[in-house]
Amino acid sequence: MKMHLSVPVVNYFGVAIARGERRHGPLYRVSLAHQDPELCVILQETRDRSSLADAQRYWAAFFAVPALTAPPARSLGGSLRGDPRCERQPIRR
Repeated sequence: MKMHLSVPVVNYFGVAIARGERRHGPLYRVSLAHQDPELCVILQETRDRSSLADAQRYWAAFFAVPALTAPPARSLGGSLRGDPRCERQPIRR
């Protein structure tokens, strides 16, 4: 069963970056951050750290929201660090 939600972009704070440690090295996630962690939207996952800033800028411009910068938050999903609003969405690989 699939469920579809329609949440206006104006309800999102911006585009955030999170980092996860995995068996084969770090994995980075760019996501649309929402106050409700269940509504955060993963936009891109990559192992290439050099592409993060460009990806964040692209998605922020695409959705016309700010690119969020935040100090590392408490652990996300055991090993992720990034925007605390998306902490319920651990990177699974």
